[in-house]
Amino acid sequence: MNLNNNNRYTFHAVQFLLMLITACSFCAKSSTLPPDFPQEQAVKDAQALLNHGVRTVMDKVLTPPSGDKHDWVTQAPYWWPDRAHPFGPYIRQDGKRNPEIDRWTDDKYFTDMLRTTEALSQGYVATQDEMYAKRVAEILRSWFIDEATKMNPNLDYGQFVPGRSQGRGEGIISTRFIYKVPQIIHRIETSKSWTDQDRVAMQAWFEAYYEWLTTSRIGVEETHHVNNHQTWYLVQKVSLEIELNRLDLAKKTLYFVLNQVVPAQIKTSGLQPKELERTKSFSYSSMNLNAFWVLAYLGKSIGVDFMSNPNGQLLFKATDALLPYDDLSHWPYRQISSGAEKDFCRPLYWVQLFSSDSKYQDAQVRFACPNTVESYFIKNGL
Repeated sequence: MNLNNNNRYTFHAVQFLLMLITACSFCAKSSTLPPDFPQEQAVKDAQALLNHGVRTVMDKVLTPPSGDKHDWVTQAPYWWPDRAHPFGPYIRQDGKRNPEIDRWTDDKYFTDMLRTTEALSQGYVATQDEMYAKRVAEILRSWFIDEATKMNPNLDYGQFVPGRSQGRGEGIISTRFIYKVPQIIHRIETSKSWTDQDRVAMQAWFEAYYEWLTTSRIGVEETHHVNNHQTWYLVQKVSLEIELNRLDLAKKTLYFVLNQVVPAQIKTSGLQPKELERTKSFSYSSMNLNAFWVLAYLGKSIGVDFMSNPNGQLLFKATDALLPYDDLSHWPYRQISSGAEKDFCRPLYWVQLFSSDSKYQDAQVRFACPNTVESYFIKNGL
């Protein structure tokens, strides 16, 4: 795969790390690895998932309206039957999750696929053991390449609402972590298990999905939500533009984020008004902030420095605005679900890539954020 002046997701850093790795024993720590590299945990996590069976869109029980199980489908989580009109359109109850959505499993299987391939790819970075890369390649082929099992590159039936819509822009939020797929691929780039044919086929899938994301009615609809939906949409857009080597487009999108999206969503106080309107205001503030830090990371990989822009500094203010609330009983806004403190962990990991201020490390302890292999890769921009 063509790398453009070491601009891809700072994967040059991963490649450098790989060069340092020798053929170490299965669990022994190699002296050539950075001293703080969590090799033992990386191997443990990868080994635990090596034989894990990953399901695809074809494994769902129910069929989307198209009649094609290759099509992704999810049901909107906060929409319920109207008691006053039992056979009428569903009505929205923000933050209250309808258990009916569990009948549709594509997003669950997608999350499981990412969790598994991420751990296995990190295991490959730690050991260069081909068995991990081989399994990553098998799983990615099943999701994106193999004709019998792959997902069609669209979300036409994402977050459908019974009686109202077969699919909505809001459904795009379910694939917000798709930016990790290029990361995972680049980690196994040196492996013989990931072939030129795989690279070409994967790029073709990304091309088709990007086309759908940026031109379809549903894709365009998602850009109009000035909240976490818009931010995560832009994460997907930028990550694909970088992966498809459309760096001028990626930079244009990132400057749009800096100049328009950030100041529209984050006030000088650091608060995010659109997220504070929600019944899970701390959760959604954390979720949106996570997306902004991912965009800053993507910008860093292609020379767009968020931190040198005054609007980029609002990301620090938004992080600092949430820092005092490791005890959410003091949070002055509505938060109807418990355990939301953990939602702040990923922003706390990301901020440490851009700041060495000890208050963020201290907050990671206060919020009981675990030191995982994923958090290591985030904090080191890998």
